[in-house]
Amino acid sequence: MAAAAIVGTMVNAMAVKWSGGFFAPRGVEYELLMAVAVAAVAIAGPGRFAVDRFVPVLRDHRVRHGVGAVAFGVVIAALTLVLFR
Repeated sequence: MAAAAIVGTMVNAMAVKWSGGFFAPRGVEYELLMAVAVAAVAIAGPGRFAVDRFVPVLRDHRVRHGVGAVAFGVVIAALTLVLFR
């Protein structure tokens, strides 16, 4: 769920800064990089030494949970943008 929170925050940050274009100094490339990196970690799931590895539900379906967390973050970010804009 931490990945969902970070992805949602980065989507909102990209929406706020989008008028600055893509490249620095006012661009969204850093926020996009952070969102993609967190999504990759969420989809990859817990590693060999993670505490989550000992939770069978998370270990068995890590791709499904990762994709679900990323999708949840994007949906909540879109809902936040629609409601508070």
